[in-house]
Amino acid sequence: MTQMYLVPVDDDWMDWYNKTVEQPASLSDSPIEELQGLEEARVWGTTRGKRKRTLFDDMRSGDAIMFYKNREFFATGRVGKNFESSDAGKWLWNAPESIFIYTVEDYQNSSIPLSQVNELLGYSENNLINGFTRPSENAITNLLKKYPSVDAAFRDLRN
Repeated sequence: MTQMYLVPVDDDWMDWYNKTVEQPASLSDSPIEELQGLEEARVWGTTRGKRKRTLFDDMRSGDAIMFYKNREFFATGRVGKNFESSDAGKWLWNAPESIFIYTVEDYQNSSIPLSQVNELLGYSENNLINGFTRPSENAITNLLKKYPSVDAAFRDLRN
């Protein structure tokens, strides 16, 4: 089953986001083995952490990604490939602590209000997204009352 990942992008990271996700990163001279052979790709990641490792280990190609800032999901995409590499974090963003790396495919700019996602997932209206996460099992159960799958809900949110 498709998973959904909610990815906040802080002000401190927006320039990097714009350089490696909004606009695909140039990878023709990449020293990172997992990125070699790619001319360019949209690439993002997250830092070390026990909870983040669990989420990252569950991440699969095709999973939904929703980028969040200022009470809005401003872009969406799908996981391409994912891999662990502090060298990639250092090379891409000068942030070796960013070790959980993934490419973003099927990228599109969006304007999905947080309130719409909160309602869909059964969260309180004042719920905020804090840190790389995915909806709880209860939230997915709530979503599945309205849609036949996470993927169907994701496609509808993007339209």
